[in-house]
Amino acid sequence: QQEAKELDSWLMSSSGAAFSLPQLIEIAGLTVAIIVDKYYPKSHRIFIATGPGNNGADGLVAARYLSVFNHKVTVYRPFETDNELYQVIS
Repeated sequence: QQEAKELDSWLMSSSGAAFSLPQLIEIAGLTVAIIVDKYYPKSHRIFIATGPGNNGADGLVAARYLSVFNHKVTVYRPFETDNELYQVIS
C-alpha cells in the first residue's frame, strides 16, 4: 500500500510524470476496458458496480470505453456522490 501511494505521488508530482488525477483515472479505465475486451466476447453482458470514490470513477471510465467497444454494459451506482471527478469523467 505504501508503494502504491508513493507511485501515485510521483505520477502526479511536477518532478515526476505530472499527470492529473482525471488523466490517471482515464488511463486506468481504458486499461481495464482493453483487457476485458480482449478476453470477453461481446455476446456476454458486463456488469460494473461502482462506489463513490476514485475506483468507482475508474469503473465508469471502463464502462464508457467498453460501450464504445460495442460491449453490453450495465453500471450499478448504489451511492450518490458529489465527487467532482464524476463530473470530469462523464
